Amino acid sequence: MKTIFVLLAAIALLAISAKAQSFLTNGLAAYYPFNGNANDASGNSNNGTIYGGVTLTSDRFGNPNSAYSFNGTNGYIDIGKPIGSSPSQFTESAWVKYVSLQSTPGVPPMDPIISQRQTEASDWVELGIQFTSSSNGVGGLASDASFQYNACAGVTQIQPDTWTFICGVYSNGTYKIFVNGNLENSTSYPFSLQSYDDMFLMHQTTWSDYFQGSLGDVRIYHRALSNSEVTNLYNYEAAEQINITGQPNGNVPAGQNDTLSVSASSPIPFSYQWYFIPANGSGQAGGYAQILDNFVYAVVVTNGGFGYGNIPNVSFSGGGGTGALAFASVSNGVVDNITVTNAGYGYSSVPSVVIDPPNGLLPGQTNSSLAISNASQANLGEYFVVLSNSSETVTSTIVNLNLLYPPAITNQPQDQIVNAYENASLEVGATGTAPLSYQWFFQGTNLLDSDTADLIVSNVTPQSLGQYSVIITNSFGSVTSSIANLYLYPYLESPFPGAITIWGQTNTLSAEAWGSGNLSYQWYLNGAAISGATSSNLVLAGIQFTNAGLYSVVVSSSFGSVTNTPEQVVVNPANVSLALRADVIIQGTVGYLYTIQSTTNLQNTNSWVTETNVILSQPVLDWDDNSVDVHAGPQKFYRVLPGQ
Repeated sequence: MKTIFVLLAAIALLAISAKAQSFLTNGLAAYYPFNGNANDASGNSNNGTIYGGVTLTSDRFGNPNSAYSFNGTNGYIDIGKPIGSSPSQFTESAWVKYVSLQSTPGVPPMDPIISQRQTEASDWVELGIQFTSSSNGVGGLASDASFQYNACAGVTQIQPDTWTFICGVYSNGTYKIFVNGNLENSTSYPFSLQSYDDMFLMHQTTWSDYFQGSLGDVRIYHRALSNSEVTNLYNYEAAEQINITGQPNGNVPAGQNDTLSVSASSPIPFSYQWYFIPANGSGQAGGYAQILDNFVYAVVVTNGGFGYGNIPNVSFSGGGGTGALAFASVSNGVVDNITVTNAGYGYSSVPSVVIDPPNGLLPGQTNSSLAISNASQANLGEYFVVLSNSSETVTSTIVNLNLLYPPAITNQPQDQIVNAYENASLEVGATGTAPLSYQWFFQGTNLLDSDTADLIVSNVTPQSLGQYSVIITNSFGSVTSSIANLYLYPYLESPFPGAITIWGQTNTLSAEAWGSGNLSYQWYLNGAAISGATSSNLVLAGIQFTNAGLYSVVVSSSFGSVTNTPEQVVVNPANVSLALRADVIIQGTVGYLYTIQSTTNLQNTNSWVTETNVILSQPVLDWDDNSVDVHAGPQKFYRVLPGQ
């Protein structure tokens, strides 16, 4: 198979300028940067005309409307005759990205080819630009045989969806092909180009398959660029746009030193300039006017501000006059003087001086990083860096500085006093950069499942009482709260229930209480305090009938008090029980005198008769009534009274 690169296409995003290297403009016939149109930017007026399915798209740097897309139909751009009809030398370059090949049915596409067309004798391959012969009409070819050469042999495979720099150089019968600045192949033409008098970009003929892809930055020269010039052209155009590979990060620990950094790359030198626009407007300069005889004659600068990389406008407001004008001078980013150029007239009072805010330039901050010392509220604002090379200026993303704070406690946990078996709630308030983590402690030991700002102590008992604290942590530090004590109001866990006692015996009344602090007790009988009865137990030794009554106890602490409901203490002469015969069993106090009485009629209270008086010699006495026949009537009832 024989193929042909009739011409290959080009690069260049930057407009030609006085600073550009000579090889960029020397012999330049046409330059198509495609900045929103197909106009020739070389100044030679070889403007292109769009036909068919050709639309603007983004270039290799992602800039919108800076390249043209060909949709695989019949679109092309007619650029006329930028190098005439019979050039002996020429250079064409372009940046090309193809999507796919739609080959003529039955004919496979060429691997390294961007656009392919087929004739009867050979395959015609074009990479971006096509010379055509007007003798055979638009898109026609002068002669099949005249184009049979092997220009594409050994050319690097061109990948789809990848912007590739392609350059073709023709000089007196020799044709060179360059890919991404490297010479790929050189071949000799067996013919002259005298028949070529029209040029098209990505033209489709009746014999051609359709190109689908994008074309950008086409250059056409009257002369043949040298190998080194082609390499330099590639390096220049590949480096047009500064590539920012790392943006500044605006998170700075408060009170600490930190650095904002940006990383970028470009094969040609570039510079940095940092800017800072304070959030609180502290960088804005200020001053006051001086008037005399209704004229403004001077302005005194009271605050030079900072960050003035520009000369700010100065204006006057109020004062009843008009016409005053002034300009500022700036030194090292600070407004150091304001000169009045027109005193105006009619100023009955001092007008306000309004100085425009700074553009934020930080003098001397021309490195890839910006140091921030002892970061504070004064450092809050917008930061960005401007990168510039000889071709362009690129601005980083704007970073709003965020101060990162270690945890700080705003509300300490407070002591809590609760009733027994109730829930206690401890809470802490804290600020700091999220996320904050919490760990509560009881008596110095960490509590499980206590990782929130609130701690609920459920069902409080004496075992729950003590010291609680919490440690709050984030990525920038930790802080420990003050101690919060959990206290318990006095609580009668086992209140005094009342008692039935025996005359003359020793009885102990008890009440069990919980509570924080020192608990004190006071016992009461029938509402009167019992002298010396100040413990949890009240001992009634040799209880008498005068000791019977309503007893209560009040338990007190520094946190409050609780009162036992008054309960009855009953004093019985003895415990009495009957046997199956006429016996009375007396359980009483040794040495005490007891009277045993009987009656046969319980309804007659005056019918009781004393049977005997006994003094107990032992705790239990079994007394028999031998005068009674239990099998005969009447029934007899007994009672035991204290002896007289």
